[in-house]
Amino acid sequence: RLPLEDLGVRLDSLGSLSVSVLVAGVPLALVASALQVAAATHARTFKEGQTYLSMLLFLPMVIGMLSAFSRAEPAAWRLAVPVLGQHQILAAALRGDAQGGFSLAVPGLVALVITALLLRRIAVLLSSDRILYG
Repeated sequence: RLPLEDLGVRLDSLGSLSVSVLVAGVPLALVASALQVAAATHARTFKEGQTYLSMLLFLPMVIGMLSAFSRAEPAAWRLAVPVLGQHQILAAALRGDAQGGFSLAVPGLVALVITALLLRRIAVLLSSDRILYG
């Protein structure tokens, strides 16, 4: 058993940590669900849809693991990449670093824009006769 402080994790303020988790997690959850619906809509069969969804689950895990194990310093450009930005926010929140509005807003806005684009694409696909009737 190690104290969390020895690992570089500070939980002094659970309120700010909770806000960071919500700001990072909710838009990412919206992107993930819209991406899964879009992938399932493009699939022709149930098995093909399952294959697409299993590949989609693997992609954020790889990005998160590479980001966690690379020990790279936080950079502003990573905030615009959907999983990297959220990882950077959560890592900074766990370290107890102060985060500005810019670093909290950019990943959320990028995720919301991607979600809107995906939902628009899904709406176009669902209005197509090919999707509805096979």
